Amino acid sequence: MTTAALEREWRRYTPRQRLARFALYFGIVAACVVSLRTVQIIPEFLYDAPEQMADLLRRMWPIEWSYYPGGVHDALIETLHIATLGTILSVFTSCARRRSTMRPSFCWFRRGP
Repeated sequence: MTTAALEREWRRYTPRQRLARFALYFGIVAACVVSLRTVQIIPEFLYDAPEQMADLLRRMWPIEWSYYPGGVHDALIETLHIATLGTILSVFTSCARRRSTMRPSFCWFRRGP
């Protein structure tokens, strides 16, 4: 082997790729710094967050079952209906977009004349 082959150093990225990666990382860090400086969070709200969470959990437990029929049941059923309709819509959408992955008998409504 020649000495030039032994002295050659392998680098994973070219200088252009390293510069592009640095610019990307620098841009991400700069965007995070700018967003952290401009977001309007009141520190006092963060300081008492554990107290607020404890209060929320104390009010959630024990469960007051007498409130369920009038205040929770209707909203729960409506939420389940929305989830069911969303699931059905997503199945139809996936069938329309990827007919090749679905069984042809399932996509009968998408067949044209």
